[in-house]
Amino acid sequence: MGRPQARWRHRLIVLNRPDKLNAVTREMTLGLLETLDSADREDGIRAIVITGAGRAFCAGADLSGSAPFFDATDDRDCEFDPDADRDLGGVVTLRILECRKPVIAAINGAAVGFGATLVLPSDARFCSEESKFAYPFTRRGIVPDGAASWFLPRVVGMDTALDWCLSGRAISSEEALEKGLVLTRRLLWTQSMSNTPMSAHMEESRLLKTRSRSSDAREGVESFLQKRAPDFQDRVPEMHPDLMPSQS
Repeated sequence: MGRPQARWRHRLIVLNRPDKLNAVTREMTLGLLETLDSADREDGIRAIVITGAGRAFCAGADLSGSAPFFDATDDRDCEFDPDADRDLGGVVTLRILECRKPVIAAINGAAVGFGATLVLPSDARFCSEESKFAYPFTRRGIVPDGAASWFLPRVVGMDTALDWCLSGRAISSEEALEKGLVLTRRLLWTQSMSNTPMSAHMEESRLLKTRSRSSDAREGVESFLQKRAPDFQDRVPEMHPDLMPSQS
């Protein structure tokens, strides 16, 4: 008689706003962190699986809620607080990286923005044939979140990461399987030389805070909600923040 097969117990985490294509709110992100912590503490859990309810995995940040992610006030001199202003997407991806249990992303549909960066630190990624990916941050007038400037080039290579981030185009499941604007370009290149994703997370957080208060970010959100092409007015280099001195 052969050896009995081990029973694998897993914790299933479901992004559950199917009517909003699982677009994430701050409350959902904090709940995701709490569930990851709980699963990591429970000895009987051998793996963590993250998926989405309904026909989408995650459509990114909810830009239509009453508490918007972007406060477009044109205050480009706002001071970055490394404790209070950390990008929650990066907090989540770094937490996934630190998990003691294998994390599996079961991508059942569209994965956009936060949804596309969320899967990068996973130990395995499985997607349906209907899945689509997109990193549309430049189309919103901001930079990638989730420490993607560190993770993405290491997952798919720099050429593909630049293509996907600079274009913001939709990526089919076939292309995703095959592959295994200025700020974004410099961010990806500088963070590719960093040994850990923490520096990418902190730099993204700083740039996200700065850019989220720009007129381009406001235009990016409004054009998305109005289903039209954005008309960005900011110009390089006058209206773009510098990278941190250590990264330039």
